[in-house]
Amino acid sequence: ICPRAMSLLESLLTGEDVRAVSVQDSTHLNGRLLLKCFLTHWVERYPSIHVFLYDMEEHRWTNGLAQGIRERMVLHCGYSQHWCGEKDSDLLKDFSVQKCVEAVGHAPLQEVAIIIDSVSTLLLHHTLSHVIRSLKLLGSKVASLLYLVHSDLHDSHVMAELNHVTFTRILLKSQEPTDNCTGQRGSCSLVHCKKSGRVVKKDEVYEVSEGYQLSGREVDMIPIVATRRQDPAANLTFSVSLTSKEKSDRAKTVLPYVRPQQPASSGGQIHYQPDQSDDIDHSDPDDDLDI
Repeated sequence: ICPRAMSLLESLLTGEDVRAVSVQDSTHLNGRLLLKCFLTHWVERYPSIHVFLYDMEEHRWTNGLAQGIRERMVLHCGYSQHWCGEKDSDLLKDFSVQKCVEAVGHAPLQEVAIIIDSVSTLLLHHTLSHVIRSLKLLGSKVASLLYLVHSDLHDSHVMAELNHVTFTRILLKSQEPTDNCTGQRGSCSLVHCKKSGRVVKKDEVYEVSEGYQLSGREVDMIPIVATRRQDPAANLTFSVSLTSKEKSDRAKTVLPYVRPQQPASSGGQIHYQPDQSDDIDHSDPDDDLDI
């Protein structure tokens, strides 16, 4: 039995061709579980993972994560001064590449993965150009950058600018809970730009199981069924078709402007039908030959 082909979403979790990734959710579609799926896989790959929180407090975000994962990541809370220490209280208003690098510490940036939850909150406190410039520069410095953005809070111009600085976009389309308390089923559209420059676009369905393990598959193409063309005269109260006898009678009818066909003869013939207004000369045109 051939093994099941890995979906694009699964390959992003385990592959190396992952640079700047944006998860785009909305008010009714929660993309935070996908962030935790990436985190669960990244702790085995990157020596240092830093999570910057701007949407919720630390204890809510880490709920459901295994103790081993909590110990491997570093949380920086910029959500509220009430929940954060003095060290992180200015992370939101002073967001910049320099501040993020300082928060990472002395770890080599090429071995660091950064998760931001979320960019939408940053856009409430900073200009679009500042956030775009910071994300672009930060993504070029670290090994991988993953951030969440609430797409329904921004207009098309903002989303287009954010898409311009990301190499991978995951747009959530539908979602439903599973029997597992941390589980989720859903569908998404993916746009992934490889290092070679090739762009891959796919629609996939996924399922998040216990322990934030993700499985996905590409949406099957819906076959096009050829529909039978309906007769527009099928339900009329009168008949518009002809019987065999009516077709025969129609073929025998001589129309008034059609001359009956003459039998073919060996010599050529010219038929002339004079009009009433014609001035006909009855004299012999060859009279002058008698002189």
